Amino acid sequence: MIKQKRQQLLKKEAEPKRALPTPSPKKNFTIVIDPGHQQHANNDQEPIAPGSKQMKGKVSSGTSGVSTGKPEYELTLEAALILEELLKDRDFDVVLTRMENMVDISNKERAEIANKHQADLFIRLHADGSNDSSVKGFHILTPAEGHAMHKQSLQASKVIFTAVQRDQSIDTNGISFRSDITGFNWSQVPTVLIEMGFMTNTEDDHNLSDPAYLHKLMTHVAEGIVAYNK
Repeated sequence: MIKQKRQQLLKKEAEPKRALPTPSPKKNFTIVIDPGHQQHANNDQEPIAPGSKQMKGKVSSGTSGVSTGKPEYELTLEAALILEELLKDRDFDVVLTRMENMVDISNKERAEIANKHQADLFIRLHADGSNDSSVKGFHILTPAEGHAMHKQSLQASKVIFTAVQRDQSIDTNGISFRSDITGFNWSQVPTVLIEMGFMTNTEDDHNLSDPAYLHKLMTHVAEGIVAYNK
């Protein structure tokens, strides 16, 4: 009897172990991705926040690569399409505010798209520019204290930043708080603005135009979103 039980145990141990399933997001977790800017700026004015008399241009065309000449609006759409695929592979519901560059969607309207879809997370993709060409690195902007979604937005910002920061091949510059951004002030959902790097810095510009680097960066962003959803 003992010998028989031992043989059964050995047989069980020899059986191949089943791979654990990849965790799926919480049911109906919706992410709205906003590829920043568009091909042509719209300098017409809109309120910076609900009820505000302070006005701001509806949307700009963004910056461009100091070496590559690539427009920011092209880069952000490329990154958004990569991130969309990565998130859909992880069973998230994903909506993009735009699928092409020749559009006219203001920053207020982009936030309203996220509100309409009752997004669990609103990801805004951008790249930065500076008069100082030595400034480089990935960083995140998040709504300042006092915004209704400050706490949730900061939580998402932290986990996404941590996921990117783990990769030592990517320069990172932390998280900043802003109260003057139209897309934040009109958003009724947790919002994170990702500055992927500085297009005015030669190294960042070349990296962001490298498909492998951009895919790696968006993979880390997706990992952060998964961590936020847990």
